[in-house]
Amino acid sequence: MRRLAEGAAIALVSDAGTPLVSDPGFKLVRAAHEAGHPVTALPGASAVLAALTVAGLPTDRFFFAGFLPPKQTARRADIAELSRIAATLVLFEAGPRLADTLADLAAGLGPREAVICRELTKLHEEIRRGDLSALAQTCAASELRGEFVLVIAPPQALAQASAGETDSLLRAALARVSLKDAVGEVADVTGLPRRELYQRASNWRRKHPRKRPMARRAEPLGRGKPVPRRQPAKERVAAFRLGLSAESRAAMLLLAKGYRIVERRWKTPVGEIDIVARRRRDLVFVEVKARDHLDAAAEAVTERAKQRSWPPRNTGSPSTTTTRSASSAST
Repeated sequence: MRRLAEGAAIALVSDAGTPLVSDPGFKLVRAAHEAGHPVTALPGASAVLAALTVAGLPTDRFFFAGFLPPKQTARRADIAELSRIAATLVLFEAGPRLADTLADLAAGLGPREAVICRELTKLHEEIRRGDLSALAQTCAASELRGEFVLVIAPPQALAQASAGETDSLLRAALARVSLKDAVGEVADVTGLPRRELYQRASNWRRKHPRKRPMARRAEPLGRGKPVPRRQPAKERVAAFRLGLSAESRAAMLLLAKGYRIVERRWKTPVGEIDIVARRRRDLVFVEVKARDHLDAAAEAVTERAKQRSWPPRNTGSPSTTTTRSASSAST
């Protein structure tokens, strides 16, 4: 900055891709602008654009996310946010972490088509195509070196929610937020018009008005002292509302991934299953736990809850399917 102030013309040149992309160089550009110095670009090789060019995936909308966090918990959280973006994703990754990243992407994004680009525009350029699960398995058995760009196809169109599923989502949302906010949440997930959802929610609210508890007089006990009416603990009320919110969000996530909600709070001989959902030939049983981290949610699933997530065959299934699978989910 001192040399710029003295009138020097300075060029930032890199042999590792386009400068200022996925590096902190933007701070230098910002400082130059704030000091009144003009900044211009001389286009060169860009791994992002080169990967999009050769990937053969939609390029009308794409989102560049740079490097994902190296730690698994933070990486999975970022992937969950990326799963809602309706655009082609472009990521950078280093060879030693590529297999783990692909495995987490396959778990969080589902069977999306993807392309791995290695050492673009260099002597050992290599391009692999396939779905995320297949690429994760291939890379797990390989020793990976070099610089990689991942290009991932956008999500498929959201499955259209049925009338019953829409009503279930609205009821769950209305139990914890206002009518306006409930309509907004369900509209974001289902893609249905807000006017239609507002009418549906208003009709349900009129038929099922909230019942206010009747005041009860305290009865005297012993020496004439009234016994105060027992109130539920604030912590218990907060936990109940959080549980409803978590179940609602888990159901919305399942719908976004193409599942159809078959049952909510399904009764079994070993307890209640939070959500039963189906996608094509897969039937999943979901136990919802609201925790700050995935590890904490997994630890909160008790042995009895695991039994509920693998219901015995004689309990009766909410719908018939030739393939069964069970899942524990956290939000």
